[in-house]
Amino acid sequence: MASEYYLALTTGLFGGFGHCIGMCGPIAASYSLKGPSAASPAVASPWRTHFLYNAERISTYALIGAVMGLTGSFVNVAGRLAGVQNIVALAAGTAPMSA
Repeated sequence: MASEYYLALTTGLFGGFGHCIGMCGPIAASYSLKGPSAASPAVASPWRTHFLYNAERISTYALIGAVMGLTGSFVNVAGRLAGVQNIVALAAGTAPMSA
């Protein structure tokens, strides 16, 4: 049983590391390594760009989480109103377990 937890932990760590190297790293590098251009000769402060990037990222995750939570809440309420929840719970409880 403990080996399953270690496997889940290492899978999460390696998956997260790969995600950061593959997606987040290039995005952060693309805006933080930007030099002056003809349109904007002054380079913005690196702290400002990092703050704005992370504020937008967190806001987007929060908004998506709120929408998913609202959707799940709606499905839960709709299931209770329709009486489907008891039927699904009974079916799930009597379904044979696979090994």
